[in-house]
Amino acid sequence: MKKNLTIVVALALLSSCGVYKPYKSQTEIPHDVYGVQQVDTTGNLAMTGWHEMFPDARLQNLIQTALERGTEMKTAMLHIEQAEIGYKTSKLGYLPTLAFSPTVNAGKVGDDAAVATGVLGIAADWQLDIFGAGVTNTKRKAKAQKGYAEDYAQAVECRLISSVASLYYNLEALDMHYAIQQRILELYKKTYESVQTLFDAGMYNSAAVSQTRAQLEQLQAQLLDTENSIAQTEHSICLLLDEPFHHIERGSLLEAKMPECLGTGVPADLLRLRPDVRAAERNIELAYYDVQLSKGNLYPSVKLSANGGWQFINPKLWAIEGVGSLVQPIFMGGKLRADLQINKLSQQIAVEEFRHAVINAGHEVTTALTECQLSKAKSEHLNSQVEALEESVYATQELMTNSSSNYLEVLTALQDLLSAQLNNVANKADGMNAVVKLYAALGGR
Repeated sequence: MKKNLTIVVALALLSSCGVYKPYKSQTEIPHDVYGVQQVDTTGNLAMTGWHEMFPDARLQNLIQTALERGTEMKTAMLHIEQAEIGYKTSKLGYLPTLAFSPTVNAGKVGDDAAVATGVLGIAADWQLDIFGAGVTNTKRKAKAQKGYAEDYAQAVECRLISSVASLYYNLEALDMHYAIQQRILELYKKTYESVQTLFDAGMYNSAAVSQTRAQLEQLQAQLLDTENSIAQTEHSICLLLDEPFHHIERGSLLEAKMPECLGTGVPADLLRLRPDVRAAERNIELAYYDVQLSKGNLYPSVKLSANGGWQFINPKLWAIEGVGSLVQPIFMGGKLRADLQINKLSQQIAVEEFRHAVINAGHEVTTALTECQLSKAKSEHLNSQVEALEESVYATQELMTNSSSNYLEVLTALQDLLSAQLNNVANKADGMNAVVKLYAALGGR
């Protein structure tokens, strides 16, 4: 019998060796993840920190404040602390559990005096990690959960930095919108005054005056809309800073510059720098340990128990007893094998989600890079357009004064100039926001 038991235990040990294997990454980043987009892999933009990516000191101050005070960032750091506690606790699973269990008994027989006896007892249990590797895999899973919390914190940090930077550049763009609208408004006022003078001289009818005034009023209303947009953007930034509403110090969008090297500097495999890609692989790791734990549940469990204590009335009298048990699951209504199959499917799902995260990362990198390049290319043409339209406005105003042109041509020229200037600002803002997108697409540092 003893020999048979030894054989059973030996076979169980051999068959359970697989559940002790730690997770090893088998995921790959495809080299063609960027598709046909030409990506410079000689630069180091992927390793550039946000201080270098966003050199504006005022923006840096806002980002630092958001990272220090932002509620979401604080919550992410607390999640890391929770995971660290869980990991430290899991490492104690190899140790036995101890419990203090004093007992008191009182009894009386016939006319004899009542007798009370008691024992100061201590109970100990020790789950041996022999077959199923339950403690080992639980510890490894807890470590992976800690890593997941750290990846999540980086994702929050990256999102927070990107949000502050994007709002900041939008705020600078709105300042430029406002300044442009004010300059155009002054030109409209001069045009209105010229039309009014020509009307008084009998050269224009009242329709010219009314139409010019309507255009002037429309622009003044648009100026108020821009003021409102500026205030709303400042509110959004203050909310990210977790502060009451206040004026946001900022520079000029004209001073903002794209990085000299727009090559992403990120070979395909370095997409693992992205926290969402790392988190996706971390999910595979967590699913792997769930599978290992489910496999372990199919093997015998070994438990040692011990009890001991001293009597109250005579501490010299003490006793101790120990029990060892081995339990092999036989029939659990199919639950154990069902759990194993479910966890295997969860692992396959995690693999598919990782693949999708990688493809999505590649698209985000190439999209942001394309936006940066196109914004830079458009800038020269838009600047030339604005210069040409400024000359057109000046020329038509001169012609109207000399009665060689009518007011409609002036109004059209002003509208074209306003539209071109606003488009130029929007392109500049789009370019800086593309830099923000590129920073986020590369994982943020």
